[in-house]
Amino acid sequence: MKNKPKHPRKWVSWQGGNLSADNGKPRNPERRNDMEELREKMLEYRARHQMSQTTLAEACGVSYQTINSIESGKQTPSALTKTKIMLVVGKEEK
Repeated sequence: MKNKPKHPRKWVSWQGGNLSADNGKPRNPERRNDMEELREKMLEYRARHQMSQTTLAEACGVSYQTINSIESGKQTPSALTKTKIMLVVGKEEK
């Protein structure tokens, strides 16, 4: 092998809807619970207001693919995306 990399790549695996490096460390269960809570709030909000994923996405300022990925557990949203969603979904709790 002529062009052997100097450093081996970290392999990434897909486990439970989150990408993480295979370093043997356990995942943070609190973060997983936060994502499940966000998912439930999104589903409840859409059901209560009879909204489609597209309508919720427009209200939050994100794409419908983002809403779909979060609801199906395939994606963990960034802090900005989570904040945008919570501004719409979480405002009725007060």
